[in-house]
Amino acid sequence: MILVLNAGSSSLKVEVFTPDLTSVLSGAVTEIGGNATPIRDRIMAHLACFGDVPVHVIAADEEKQIARDALTLMGAA
Repeated sequence: MILVLNAGSSSLKVEVFTPDLTSVLSGAVTEIGGNATPIRDRIMAHLACFGDVPVHVIAADEEKQIARDALTLMGAA
């Protein structure tokens, strides 16, 4: 089993993977940063000097990538 703890700027996430990267357990504390509307609105207000530009939210599977990297490192040991 691979336990991944990801403490980012907008959430705290935990996920457990099997060696073939199948997720068996996951959980998160969200709405503490970029996912929180008041925080996002404040960030966008600071960027208003750049005018009206499109904003795109790109989902990332950070936990799975961390698990992949861990497997690579474990294989190299």
